[in-house]
Amino acid sequence: MLKTFAIETSCDDTCVAIVEYYDGVIKTNNSFSYSQIADHQKYGGVVPEVASRIHNEKILQLIQKVGIDNIKGCDFISYTSTPGLPGSLLVGATTANMLSNFLSKQLVSVNHIYGHIFSLFLDRKIESIKFPMVVLTASGGHNDIYFVDKTDGKNTDLGKYKIKKIGQTIDDASGEAFDKVSKMLGGPYPGGGWIYEKAKKGVSKYDITPTFLKKDEFNFSFSGTKSKVYYIIKNLQKEKQNLSEQDVYDIAYAFQEGVVEVLSKKLLSAANKYSAKTVGLAGGVSANSRLLDYFQDLKKQKGNKKLELLVPAEKYYCTDNACMIGAAGILSKLF
Repeated sequence: MLKTFAIETSCDDTCVAIVEYYDGVIKTNNSFSYSQIADHQKYGGVVPEVASRIHNEKILQLIQKVGIDNIKGCDFISYTSTPGLPGSLLVGATTANMLSNFLSKQLVSVNHIYGHIFSLFLDRKIESIKFPMVVLTASGGHNDIYFVDKTDGKNTDLGKYKIKKIGQTIDDASGEAFDKVSKMLGGPYPGGGWIYEKAKKGVSKYDITPTFLKKDEFNFSFSGTKSKVYYIIKNLQKEKQNLSEQDVYDIAYAFQEGVVEVLSKKLLSAANKYSAKTVGLAGGVSANSRLLDYFQDLKKQKGNKKLELLVPAEKYYCTDNACMIGAAGILSKLF
């Protein structure tokens, strides 16, 4: 058995967890988190200074819930080192260093995006995952495609796994676009779930498909998508001042369909180019059921029946959490 205490404070979620590896499975032993959504809703987005202050207020409370004796029983401490909001990351790193010194535990720094990738490993037999794989990590702060495969030897940072970024957003992430479109339509922050519910009642009336950019490349651009939504709303307001409920439904439908189309087609194209056996969806946007359905339908249409789709075993693992940071930390030590 291998066990780690993990800390995640890259943005606006304060998270701690004890994660362990036993009998070929990485699982969560103990997990606590504080979501700052309510604290940032009045601003319409995350305010970095507010986020770091709240992390500082909450993290020791969460550690107390885990219990110092339980942390003493861990083999090492894992924490998110990058990327993220500098002030938020500093709180997690400082706390990890203090615990490391106090308990004489080794520290393992973890890349936040790699944590999302390895969230796919949680609660399932590691040896059951087929490689190579391509993984889409999509949320409010990032939108990337990675190639993941095993190596013959041990990689210093990632055990026996190698990771290569093969695509990224050149401007806004898809999750950020969901939040901004929600705001334009009078919805809440965060906006992903709200857009999804409104889109259920919409019909195909507008074209809000994001730019595909260069063929056979896997970069994304969503800034123009928000502009399309903005001008559709402005034109409708010129005609009748206020949007009807059906207008909101139809715009939400068109926006969501456009985003999931681009994400799915780019991901499947990457899987074909790199001869992947598995495709993974990770990050907050991976919790969108329409994205999962669209990709599955596209996979069938293109005859990729043997290509396996992997999503986090729990919805909680899609959002920022310490469990995924612990999983990445364990994998770096396991092999």
